Amino acid sequence: MTRRAAGVLLFLLLCASTAGAQDRPDAGDGRVPGLAERLFLPHVFTDVYALRAAIVDLGDSLPDTRAAHLERIDRIYLEAVRIAEGDPMHALLLCSFATLPYWKFPAYVPLAGWVITMPVSTESHADFIARLSALPSMLLADSRPGQDRDKLPHFFGSAWLHCVLRSRPLVDLIGRLIEAAESVFKLEGARDPRDLDAGWLGAAFGDALGDDEDALPSRVLCSQRPRE
Repeated sequence: MTRRAAGVLLFLLLCASTAGAQDRPDAGDGRVPGLAERLFLPHVFTDVYALRAAIVDLGDSLPDTRAAHLERIDRIYLEAVRIAEGDPMHALLLCSFATLPYWKFPAYVPLAGWVITMPVSTESHADFIARLSALPSMLLADSRPGQDRDKLPHFFGSAWLHCVLRSRPLVDLIGRLIEAAESVFKLEGARDPRDLDAGWLGAAFGDALGDDEDALPSRVLCSQRPRE
């Protein structure tokens, strides 16, 4: 239970960092880790580096159709499953980090009135742009091309949380608490109902994985309405 609680805390910190940024260039290493990183970094980070590199390899030529974007979401997830050696739960965690569409973002410090720039990753600007260009964006039924890349971590992160907590209402509550925290720090995109929609659909995907390990994100994204 202690390890699960620590994992939930880690993900809450992750979600808070996805809140939205005025600076895009923002987040994630697309490079393959070197020998020193493989020796000294926890394997989850080296796995994230590998998935980010795989996302870049998918390229930026993505048609402006939702079907093409959903197919890419499936490909990213399946690549994560391969890297995770068949473990869907680990794959969801990798997807949550590897699809972060941020490099850094400004945050307001309550009471002090300071605005500080928070780094999200160590990747170079060029690596970030290459990965961002390869990320699908038309996740929700009404998404426009380029609009909803920031919903990917909400989707995959909520799927992972559901696998930990086994409660869609509880995952939805955590999503609402995160949105409230974003408002406190005046992060761009705070209290975005589309974040909650993506999180609810992600929880539905986590639920589907409980019944079928071979379930794909597109099955849920095509068949379920947000927050039914």
